[in-house]
Amino acid sequence: MWVGFQILASAGTALIFTATLPLTLAPVRGKKVAVATGTYSFVRSFGLVWGVTMASIVFNGQSNTRLESSTVLIGIYIHALNAVWYLMVGMVGLDFVVVCK
Repeated sequence: MWVGFQILASAGTALIFTATLPLTLAPVRGKKVAVATGTYSFVRSFGLVWGVTMASIVFNGQSNTRLESSTVLIGIYIHALNAVWYLMVGMVGLDFVVVCK
């Protein structure tokens, strides 16, 4: 069971790992490498912060609303995680539309 938690933590760490940086820098000329690296790091960090912040706001809001009216904790978490899931699916859809334009 403990291994499962480590796998989840490793998968989460892998999502923010900068292995794609060399692929981003490959087409960039020498003078623009510093700007490209800074932009890459900023955009990646900005997306991570917004994703985590928005997910935690939705989760806390949903769990606080349900907690006042119910004492069934598992149902509260399920509802809150569903709300976070829908938020993230919407964000991915919006990102897909913006990138594919």
